[in-house]
Amino acid sequence: MSLPPHAPPADRTGYRLGWQHAAAGLCLAGGLLGVVAGLVAAITGSRIPDWTGNKDNPVGLGVLTVLLSLLPLAIAGWLRGRTPLSADRRAVAILGLVAVGGVCFTTVGRLWYLPGAILLVAAGIVLASGDTRAVWDAGARNWLRGLVTAVGLVELLMAISARPVPVAVVGVLGGLSLAVLPWVSARAGLWSWALLLAGTVPFAGLTWWSVSTPVVAVLAFVLGVLVVRARGERPPAVAVDATARRRARVLLMQRILLNPPMTLGVLLGVLPGHVLIETTGRRTGKRRRTVVGAYREESTLWVVAEQGTHAGYVRNLLDHPRVRVRLGGGWVPGHAAVLPDDDPQTRLARFGNDRHAGAVRRFGTALLTVRIDLDQPMPGS
Repeated sequence: MSLPPHAPPADRTGYRLGWQHAAAGLCLAGGLLGVVAGLVAAITGSRIPDWTGNKDNPVGLGVLTVLLSLLPLAIAGWLRGRTPLSADRRAVAILGLVAVGGVCFTTVGRLWYLPGAILLVAAGIVLASGDTRAVWDAGARNWLRGLVTAVGLVELLMAISARPVPVAVVGVLGGLSLAVLPWVSARAGLWSWALLLAGTVPFAGLTWWSVSTPVVAVLAFVLGVLVVRARGERPPAVAVDATARRRARVLLMQRILLNPPMTLGVLLGVLPGHVLIETTGRRTGKRRRTVVGAYREESTLWVVAEQGTHAGYVRNLLDHPRVRVRLGGGWVPGHAAVLPDDDPQTRLARFGNDRHAGAVRRFGTALLTVRIDLDQPMPGS
């Protein structure tokens, strides 16, 4: 399903549009069949339980299926454009089709077999209608947004079985708010936070006695905050190269997965070769703490920042060079300086920690040496 590399650009554009329009037709067919399946389940679901999955609330699940089936119809209109979609838009279309196609298998049972299969095939065609690698890269950039949408769909499914009806309505609206939150304009500002609060607080508050809904709400809130803040920090209409995308993924992984347990390890003294450095926020003036790998030479600490001046703590100490370092159970003040002329590779070799040096070289994109001169001798020096 791909043209040879030497195919003329016009032929490649026509080829991509052809498959894109074919996917649009399948989206239209799958969406319409999904609406019919939802209506059948809502109207006659209690009389055909074998076909609807023997659900306790076929009416609510049928209505939910109708609502979700509107998304493939919207995507069909998107795909009918006169120009090929960008990789980001194709990734969003694929996410929407897979999400609806997968979720509705749990709402109306066998009635979804045909529309669900059609939508999943359409998602495959959208993926194959252009540069597949570019779509995977777009998915890697937007995985967190997709996760928030998935949590919103989970809340939708939980809300359908809630009682009484007003509580279910609140849950459905909350789930929809979460599902659309990651995709609203970055200029939405306070509306983004309003959607996040609407998607997490009301339904969890009304069903506080349940274990699952508060847990989902906390998870959704944490992920939603990351999405809203990340989108607010992203400059509009700026082309992002592969190195910048890789750096963003590494920084996000460190912020969510690595920094919390490593901070605890440093505080407990069970993470040798690492220290906790406290800087002053360049914009907020608040204290910011970051775990870094370091080695000492008397009263000097050496650090190799793997992301260079793209790391928040490095930008902070450039504006406010006075820092504190957690050593021996206490905080030691010092003065930090960036040394752009120092060879970070040679400096890493002096750490005597091959595992740390290997990780920095593997994940780093702009290695930079940082020197911290402490105001008092380090413990053990």
